[in-house]
Amino acid sequence: MLGFAGEPSERRSWDEVVASEPDIVVVMPCGYDAEIAHREAELHRDELSTLGAGEVVAVDAAAYFSRPGPRIVEGLELLAHILHPARVPSATGEALTVEI
Repeated sequence: MLGFAGEPSERRSWDEVVASEPDIVVVMPCGYDAEIAHREAELHRDELSTLGAGEVVAVDAAAYFSRPGPRIVEGLELLAHILHPARVPSATGEALTVEI
């Protein structure tokens, strides 16, 4: 919704994120593990609570999303589990729920 295939990532305003009406927000700051991502999300709890998302989770970007390699498949499985838990009941990796 906020990114385009083949294009570099862009910084987005909170208003743009609100306008996208997310159901789920996955917090994955580049280079951070799930615990630090969770702490970063906690620091932005007020902003995250305005998004209207039903769920906010923090994941380990360094292990599963920021580097090319075989673990990227595990990252995709983790995202599938987060987005469709009934279809993908488990996955390698950790998703920490952020209370908003």
